[in-house]
Amino acid sequence: MRNKPVDPTELPPARISAVEMQRKPAAFQRQVLEQPVTITSNGEPTIVAMSVTAYRRLQARARVALRVEELNDANLDAIAAVRAAPESEAFAGEDPAP
Repeated sequence: MRNKPVDPTELPPARISAVEMQRKPAAFQRQVLEQPVTITSNGEPTIVAMSVTAYRRLQARARVALRVEELNDANLDAIAAVRAAPESEAFAGEDPAP
C-alpha cells in the first residue's frame, strides 16, 4: 500500500533510506533516540520512526473529539464552568475573526 504524497516540510527533517537503515541498524537506532527520522524508499518518504519516549509523549497529547450530541451532562457542566484567564480580558471587546 502506497501512501498519498505528503509535503516534506510536514515530516521530520532527519532522513535515512530503508537500505541504509538495514545496513547500519545500531546507528539508525541511536539517531531515532535523538529525534524522529523519516525513512525513505526510492527517495519517497514512507515511514516515520521515533523513540518510545517520543511516542508516549505524542500519545499523552492525543485528544478525542466528540460531537455535541455525544456530550453527557458532566461534559456540558464542565464546559459551562470554564472561565477565561484574567489576562484574556484585554480582548473581551474585540470582534471575532470573519
